[in-house]
Amino acid sequence: EEDLAGRGRDIGPPHITVRYGIQGDDVSAIKSLLITQSPIAVTLGPTSSFPPSATRDVAVVIATIECPELQALHLRLGEVIEFVEPTHEYEPHVTVAYVRPEVAEKYVGNQITAGHRFVISEAVIRTKSKGETIVTLNG
Repeated sequence: EEDLAGRGRDIGPPHITVRYGIQGDDVSAIKSLLITQSPIAVTLGPTSSFPPSATRDVAVVIATIECPELQALHLRLGEVIEFVEPTHEYEPHVTVAYVRPEVAEKYVGNQITAGHRFVISEAVIRTKSKGETIVTLNG
């Protein structure tokens, strides 16, 4: 508890961001791509962390993800619609908590998440003006 910072564990429901910052409101190309996508099997790796950034003054503890399909989907999404320019290389992960930067290193390499598997069967497209659209991966 004493290591938590910012929103701490208030990270919302567990999720994996595949692409961030849709330009515009037309998500039809994203929906068309996602409905052709088969469900994606994911294996979590050990924990790691992201350092603070220009928009976030806390460190982010994550569970890494070993999944080439997510990398491929990230690239394919960029081919069908325009997104904001990324500020860092895409690294699939699940956010675990926000912590004070000076303590983040002690959470790197923890094996508690390693080996856990699950299947992604739906995706959420989120825009400011249209809210959320849930798409089942049917491919």
